[in-house]
Amino acid sequence: MKMKFDFLYKNGTKETFDQPITEENHSAVLEVLETIETAMRKGIEACITFEKEGHGGHYVRMSEVVRVTTNVIEGESE
Repeated sequence: MKMKFDFLYKNGTKETFDQPITEENHSAVLEVLETIETAMRKGIEACITFEKEGHGGHYVRMSEVVRVTTNVIEGESE
């Protein structure tokens, strides 16, 4: 199973991150979801780090985001 995060930035750029959900990282994924929700609702400063395969870390500054869509995709994590 994996969680798909679609970010829309203030400048119109869209970016997607797929995060596999495993027993080991389940609580970390929930923490990311809580951070996104709090940042969007309360306007707090937050920076979230995603790892893209072969590209190192990608940082999302929530103050630059206008919309986040999340979806759980069933099936094997890659």
